[in-house]
Amino acid sequence: MPFELSRQSKAGLVGENGSQKTTLMKIAFGTQLIDEGEV
Repeated sequence: MPFELSRQSKAGLVGENGSQKTTLMKIAFGTQLIDEGEV
């Protein structure tokens, strides 16, 4: 699911507790490496 955001844009990531939202954002910002699979 490719997407782009400009610097002025705002977006939200919604999901249940424990659905790995924080992990996804860390991977997207490059602060966490992917152990396996692909994003």
